[in-house]
This record gives sequence, C-alpha cells and structure tokens, in this order.
Amino acid sequence: SFLMLCAVAARKCVPAAAAAAAGCVRMQAGLHTGGASTWLYNPWEGWLNNIWNRFDESRIAAVGPERTAAEWVMKLGGSVLLDGINQDWVTSYNAIPSRRFHVLGLNGSGCSVTDDGLKHLTLIPHVTQVLLRDCKNITDNGCEYLEKCPKIEKLDLTGTQITEEVLAIVRRLSHLRQLDIGQTPLASELSQRELQQMLPRCSVTTSSE
Repeated sequence: SFLMLCAVAARKCVPAAAAAAAGCVRMQAGLHTGGASTWLYNPWEGWLNNIWNRFDESRIAAVGPERTAAEWVMKLGGSVLLDGINQDWVTSYNAIPSRRFHVLGLNGSGCSVTDDGLKHLTLIPHVTQVLLRDCKNITDNGCEYLEKCPKIEKLDLTGTQITEEVLAIVRRLSHLRQLDIGQTPLASELSQRELQQMLPRCSVTTSSE
C-alpha cells in the first residue's frame, strides 16, 4: 500500500539524514598527535564540505562580496574581523552590520575550509589576517587565491597540506610579516633558516605552537 511504501522510505531516509547531520558537527576523538586533534571520519563530510564551500554567485549579487565571504566562513564555524566593529572577532550573523564594511581578518582555523572555498578570498581584498590553522583540506591549489589579498600581514597555514610550491605565491605578498607553517609538508621540506632566507621581511614559524 501507499502508507507501507512511505514507512519504508522513512526508515531509509532518516538514518541518512542523521548521518548528514552528524557530519555537520565534527566530533573530536580526544586523541592528540603533535598538538593537532584527530577527528572522527564521517563519509558524508566530503559531500557536505562541497556544499558549504560553494562559491555562490547569486549570493554575491544579492548581498555583496564581503558579506558573502563573511557568511561563508561563519557558516563553517569560523569568524571575521570587520572594520568599525568594537570587538575582536565576529562569529554571529546577527553581529554583521547592515552598512557596507571591509573584512580585515578571516579565521577559518579548525574548520572544513577547502581549496574551492578559498575562492572567497577574492572577495575580501582588504584583509590583513588569514588564519587557516588545521584546515587539512587546503593545498597549494587553494593558496593561489591568496594573491588576490595583497594586504595580508599575518598568514597561518599550520597543519595544512602546503608544499614548497606555495612559496612562489607567498613571496609576492609584499606586506606579509608573519607566516606560520608548522606541521606541513613545506616545513618538512625546508628548514626554518632556509625559509627565513627566502622570506627576509617575514617572521617564519615552523613549529605548531
């Protein structure tokens, strides 16, 4: 009967929805290796990450580029630093002003930021701090968008998957003064002294502290 079919469909859909919801909250396993947390694997997470990190042209047209970028990182659990706001980091949509503003800082540390999601950096050219610590989905490919943020002074890529290839991009950030790259393939490929010689105007940290 129709009711029986509905019941079967419900039994199949509810577990799937529950699994997807579980992926929305990354449960910490309580295991620590070198200061980085180990997270429980969820098969839905990759699918959800693609949705959360989607570059939404219609949203940009509706509310503007900088608000879109702020909403994106907060949706992932991150925060932003805005000009004219008398507090450090904004984490709530309700705290975003209705007026025009510039995003001066973007903090996606520990969030499910992906290479595709980093395209949102092209919307915030005034940003001076980009903090992406322990964003394990980030590679050299996503870091190409950093070139659209020429005012960056502080960049934290600790715990990402960047390699020596990213140096060509970083060296073009003329305002960069602090770079953190601990627990990355790049930190394993080159010593801190070598990196410091390549980036003489910047303080380079290769530890995870």
